[in-house]
Amino acid sequence: MNITLSRETMSEEVSIPALMPDINFKPQGKHALYSFQVVLGLVPDLFFSKHDYKPSHEQYVGKRGYVSAESPWFSCWSGSEGITLALKYDFVPPDDQFILMLAIGIRYGSPISESKVEQVKYAGAAKILKVA
Repeated sequence: MNITLSRETMSEEVSIPALMPDINFKPQGKHALYSFQVVLGLVPDLFFSKHDYKPSHEQYVGKRGYVSAESPWFSCWSGSEGITLALKYDFVPPDDQFILMLAIGIRYGSPISESKVEQVKYAGAAKILKVA
C-alpha cells in the first residue's frame, strides 16, 4: 500500500494493490462483497481555558472534522484490481495547531438487489494509517 499525506495541500492518496483471494486476501467470514473506506480527519489541538478545553481558534469550532471516500463493492471470490482513493480537505486552517489523521477500513456487504448492497454489521476492520 502506498500512502501520501500532506499538511500543505490538506490531501491524501492511498493506493491499494490488487487483491487475490487466498493469495494476498483472506476474506472475513462468508460475506459476498467487500469495500474500502478512507477517512481524512482534521483534529485541532486543544488548550485548557478557565473551565474546559478549547481549540486555538474559533474557526475550528463547529467545523466538520473529516472527509471520506469509498471504493466500489468487490466480490470476495474474485478479488479486485489495484485502486487509488484520494481526498482533499477544503477547509484552510487558521494556524498550524492541528493534526491530519488518515484511516482506512474494510467493510463487508450482502447484495440486497442488483444495485443495492447492505453493509454487514460487526464485520470488517479499520486502522489509523498515518498522522501529520
